[in-house]
Amino acid sequence: MSIHTIESLNEVLKIRDLRVERVQDGGDRFILHLEEGEISIGEISIYLDPHCCNSGEVTDMDGDIDSLEGQRLVSFEEVEIEDFTGVNLGDHQEEYEAFFYKFQFSKEPLTVTFVGSSNGFYTTRASVSINIEDKESK
Repeated sequence: MSIHTIESLNEVLKIRDLRVERVQDGGDRFILHLEEGEISIGEISIYLDPHCCNSGEVTDMDGDIDSLEGQRLVSFEEVEIEDFTGVNLGDHQEEYEAFFYKFQFSKEPLTVTFVGSSNGFYTTRASVSINIEDKESK
């Protein structure tokens, strides 16, 4: 199944029982691995492809990622943080962009804060990659 938007993911979540298999937090990317039944079915990745003059990282997580395994993913949304003043991410200090990525699970929420910075010529916005397979194709 090709899911390209957060809206289409939320439609799929209404009819499929996608649960957390595991969470990877590597500082510059956040990956939520999903399963359906006992089958690995895909992932949601939040990251910024670095170039010479931009960088991005997860600066905060509000929620307990250690308790998410096995919980059902109910919804996911991206919210831009207005009037963001920036944090020190290194040499790329001219432009900032920050977003909350809000996951609602069956028992609790998780909010991931991702900040991108740039010299003004490269993107500051994180990419959200959604890759969910059809259960039948596994």
